[in-house]
Amino acid sequence: MIRNGNELDRCLQESLSFPTKLPGEIEGSKWLILGGTGFVGKWITLYGLELWSRFKVGPEVVIASRDVAMAEKQLRSFLPPRFELPKVTSYHDILGRHASESNLNEVDTIFHSATPTHGHSGSIYEVLEITKVLIEKCIDLNAPKFIHLSSGGVYQRGDFKGRFVKEDTPRVESEQSVNAYQRVKVDLEKLVESAHKQGMIRGANPRLFAFAGPGFPLNQEYAFADFVRLALANKSIVIRGNPQTRRSYMHPLDMTQWILQVWLNIDGIGLNPTHIGSSVPVSIFDLATQIAQYFGSNDVQSLSSAYSEEEWYVPEAMRMRNLGCELEYSSIESILDSWSNFLSPQKSAWS
Repeated sequence: MIRNGNELDRCLQESLSFPTKLPGEIEGSKWLILGGTGFVGKWITLYGLELWSRFKVGPEVVIASRDVAMAEKQLRSFLPPRFELPKVTSYHDILGRHASESNLNEVDTIFHSATPTHGHSGSIYEVLEITKVLIEKCIDLNAPKFIHLSSGGVYQRGDFKGRFVKEDTPRVESEQSVNAYQRVKVDLEKLVESAHKQGMIRGANPRLFAFAGPGFPLNQEYAFADFVRLALANKSIVIRGNPQTRRSYMHPLDMTQWILQVWLNIDGIGLNPTHIGSSVPVSIFDLATQIAQYFGSNDVQSLSSAYSEEEWYVPEAMRMRNLGCELEYSSIESILDSWSNFLSPQKSAWS
């Protein structure tokens, strides 16, 4: 188990934007989180439990999972020891019963972060069927808030060379999707839009971009995680694409606070395309160099001599900024500080 609960506690305690008093909408609320064992879902769970710990009146957090025992194990390995595990229930118990007889009873908020981002198989399409049934159940729940945590992946990649991804950029059509993840995300957005327009839910599809920090799995093939894994193992950081390609990264605490602002302002945001992510671009070369230097190395190599054209995956985030959302933790140095402390003292596990 590679984690440090003290670092998560420190992030929560030091966060300047963590509420000093409980917003009225949270008092007595009940959250259902789909995908509660994924990176995004675990941070929403952590934030909800911290709110309950501080204010004692809400929210109640329920996690929906295919495998209850596995979900409980994964949550226990992430959450600081001072937190009791939230209630974990199976999809079958939620979807196979009347709302009043299941853990859907009194749910007023659903956070949907259940789309897998790797290891795609036929199961990714099951998410669509689960969502359809869940939305039908919402008829019994008095139009709950339904926040589908979508992705910048709904856009046509390669269109953003030297410029930000604007919030009015049209998404791809389902039939134009280049992979299963993109198709499912587009179709989930459409499900939420349709149900919202029918008054079944109060829906939103905020589009999340790139994140790094405590809880992000180091065994996945994303640039930031890949570079940290190599640096921890005292190996050269190797760049395989264009080193001037731009990305941006948001700390998970900023991410969670922005998601909660969508929750608090859902009637104003509604179906408007809304981005959650840092608008501070960093080149892949500069990212690799900063990570190498942070962990005591300067060994950065670039494999290709004939680079493809540089791409940007950096969001414009005007709607969240207009709500007063700022980047408190999301500098590369801050992300590395909290991630390093989270991994400590077990860094040698990656050597």
